[in-house]
Amino acid sequence: RTDGMAWLDPLLERAGAPASQHLVLDVQGIQCTACVWLLQELFRRRAGGIDLRVNPALGRAELTWDSERFDLRGYLKEVEAFGYRFGPARKGVAPRSRGLIVRLGVCVAAAMNVMIWSLSFYTGMGPEDGTIYRVFGMLGLLTTFATVLVGGSIFFASAWRGLRAGVIHLDLPIALGILLGFIGSTWTYFTQGPSAAFFDTVTVFVTLMVLGRWLQERVLERNRNALLEADGLEHLYTRRYRGDRIESVPMTEIAVGD
Repeated sequence: RTDGMAWLDPLLERAGAPASQHLVLDVQGIQCTACVWLLQELFRRRAGGIDLRVNPALGRAELTWDSERFDLRGYLKEVEAFGYRFGPARKGVAPRSRGLIVRLGVCVAAAMNVMIWSLSFYTGMGPEDGTIYRVFGMLGLLTTFATVLVGGSIFFASAWRGLRAGVIHLDLPIALGILLGFIGSTWTYFTQGPSAAFFDTVTVFVTLMVLGRWLQERVLERNRNALLEADGLEHLYTRRYRGDRIESVPMTEIAVGD
């Protein structure tokens, strides 16, 4: 829920009430550089915003703002309307790509079936084949609709939220491509027959878009988890005095009194 921000009050209390406040938050839903741009653009539009730094690898945002002019809750709610979620900075993160892999599996299965039915049309099946021709065409239409609903909804929702906020988001051209492809193919289906439709192209396009989004999520999760596990210290070295010697040692070996 976008109004469930009881966790924010303790963080602000600990930060005190200086003229310029600083806060580090976790943010879920960052998928690419366009997401970073969107968060920064919405921040820039608000009066009193001083600085926003987003680390997509960690899923973390550092905000600095004027406590008297900047509406922090308003900004967080506006961003969460796009599907992102803020919370206190934590050590670990939950995997986010599980829902995408389910959508991807549905899209792949649907695309393979539509390609098989379309192959029948490419190899010569036509209206003279009667019922089987109409059945294959209807199956292609319904399966493509399900693919657009399951896979395309990711991009439709993101594009719509962007338009409502007056922001042209990266998912907008993807959503338009899916929608126009499906509408055009459906129009061709009803005006020229199943053999003239290109449902296989639409389903493959949706599948590839969801695959790209899932691969992106996997890379981000892998990098984020590696950084959070290590704290970034295992490859950092420092010099330590030991008697009359100076030695280089990993940061993790530094103890109290060194």
